[in-house]
Amino acid sequence: MGKQQDNRMTVKEVAALLGVSISTVHNYIDEGRLEVWQAKKGGVIRITREQVDLFCTVRRSEVQR
Repeated sequence: MGKQQDNRMTVKEVAALLGVSISTVHNYIDEGRLEVWQAKKGGVIRITREQVDLFCTVRRSEVQR
């Protein structure tokens, strides 16, 4: 497992990190708020830590408005 793959998280892991439900993370993905990596259509979804950090930064700025 390379460094790039170590950086990828499952939807469940992202939900736990953000303190939201798995379905909420899926909503963020559907809304385009989180970009995902998928090996093939219908395959396992992975989200990079960088995407999660970017999402949190954007979310914080939205809340502060």
